[in-house]
Amino acid sequence: MAYSGTTAASSVSNPPILLARGNGQANTTASSIGGYGLWMYASSHSATEMSSGTNSGTFFTDAQRLGMKSGDVIMLVGTTGSSVGFAIGVIGGVSSAGAYVSTGSQANSTGGS
Repeated sequence: MAYSGTTAASSVSNPPILLARGNGQANTTASSIGGYGLWMYASSHSATEMSSGTNSGTFFTDAQRLGMKSGDVIMLVGTTGSSVGFAIGVIGGVSSAGAYVSTGSQANSTGGS
């Protein structure tokens, strides 16, 4: 199953949501990063799939259109069956082709009743 971006039909579109953007202060130590955004994305994709750089090295194919920037932080929640996964990562390599997620940590659990 592929990611449904902002260009998908309104009934299937599921883009990530920008929760916050920094106040624009310059990063003097790493000028090429400069993200300062915090995003959230929940999906039926697994957290591993979202953060593994599938789909030819990109997952969010409309990242540039959404306003994602290299260095932004993203929280990913993936639910597949009874397994729920959470990953937090950094957006990298934003271009017209999309962006990949480089994760810093992942957690997975199996739900039960």
